[in-house]
Amino acid sequence: MHAPLGEGIARKAGTADIGLDLPPGRYRAEWVDPKSGTVVRGEALEHSGGRKSVRAPAFDEDLALAIRAR
Repeated sequence: MHAPLGEGIARKAGTADIGLDLPPGRYRAEWVDPKSGTVVRGEALEHSGGRKSVRAPAFDEDLALAIRAR
């Protein structure tokens, strides 16, 4: 996913809140440093459907979010 700030993303002081529309289910979210491919943080998500807000860990430049159904 690539989304400039202002398109579902609100950045604050080295982190960002991202709003996602997801169907109901269980997910695995992984925050990845795109330069190194290293997973910075992973988390399990249980969601009842609709809008879901996730907060990115602190980052300096770029950060990618991968979400997979479990």
